[in-house]
Amino acid sequence: MNKNTETLLFAEEVLKDVESSKIPLRDVCLKVMHLARLLNDNDYLDEMAKTSSDIAQLESEKDAFKNPQKPSQIYHRKEAEKTLQEKKAKICRYVLDKYYELKFGLIPEEIFERTRDRVDKKLREMVPAAVEKFVSAYENLKSTNPEDWSNAVHSCRRILKTVADALYPPNPGEETEVKRNGKSIKIGPDNYINRLMIYIEDHSTSEKSRDIIGSSLKYIGDRLDAIYNATTKGTHADITRRDEAERYIIYTYLLLGDILSL
Repeated sequence: MNKNTETLLFAEEVLKDVESSKIPLRDVCLKVMHLARLLNDNDYLDEMAKTSSDIAQLESEKDAFKNPQKPSQIYHRKEAEKTLQEKKAKICRYVLDKYYELKFGLIPEEIFERTRDRVDKKLREMVPAAVEKFVSAYENLKSTNPEDWSNAVHSCRRILKTVADALYPPNPGEETEVKRNGKSIKIGPDNYINRLMIYIEDHSTSEKSRDIIGSSLKYIGDRLDAIYNATTKGTHADITRRDEAERYIIYTYLLLGDILSL
């Protein structure tokens, strides 16, 4: 169970405490403060510290007039109860908002987790060498050096080439080209995109699926080749932002998942 899932479960527990009124509101405040700490919500944490103190005082006043006899005591008890309900409503709103934020945030996380399990399994079974290259790319992403981010992107190119070599090796039967739809297609060592395109065409059972995967492959392959060629020629095409490198790795990873699932 990861941190986000644990925080979601805790938010759900706090929400039940707020709604049920089984424990004093001042005790609920302590749990809400812990939730705010888990979410790194320091502004609300400071606000909640003051609110908690106010609630403790209001609950003490309410308890002091548990059996009010005088009109003034009845008035003070009602005012304390009213203010407590207002504060409780605000606390409930905060916890509910955070609960739904966490719930929504886990949706793509759960989807990607299932995808990751599927793609990792396929990679280990079909192209184990690509797994090592992905690990290398991930390690480069941890760096604060833009040069390492560029190396992570170059790893994507090497990964696609490694997968192409495994699925459709270069020059089968010593052929340098093959005929497809009346066109000659080069299938040498450097023509890894062509070889993957042929593999997709041969293994896809859906024309629509083939077109989508092929289009994605061509786009990513052309971009990776352009970055690689610019780098080898010494022209300026380095990756200067980590999130850009991350996108290339994610795109490559998801694309391989589609290819290996054919």
